[in-house]
Amino acid sequence: MFDRRRLQQAAARLAALFPEYRQIDDEYLQGFLNAISGLVARSQAGEVRRPVAEVPGTYAFVEGHLDEYRELLAAYAAFSMLVTTDHDELDDFMEWAGEFRRRIQNQGTEDDG
Repeated sequence: MFDRRRLQQAAARLAALFPEYRQIDDEYLQGFLNAISGLVARSQAGEVRRPVAEVPGTYAFVEGHLDEYRELLAAYAAFSMLVTTDHDELDDFMEWAGEFRRRIQNQGTEDDG
């Protein structure tokens, strides 16, 4: 099921960072903000009703080395997952990833003992 409320919250978290990052003189950063702002605004308004195929701006993190903006990257990653994925599938994946992580951690503990 596609949870618009959950998407709206992620979009709001991402949009809340825009004013701070608009002040930074970085061509890729500004291009990213311009590219993503429309989808973020539509998501905040509840207009996105089903997963989208592609999220604008991904290129900026790869080509523009925007990964130095960790807070922006984290908010973008969360938003991207929610806007491109059926949330039940995402929840299933997150549950699997958590279980996989616990197994790896437990395996390391068993090796130490």
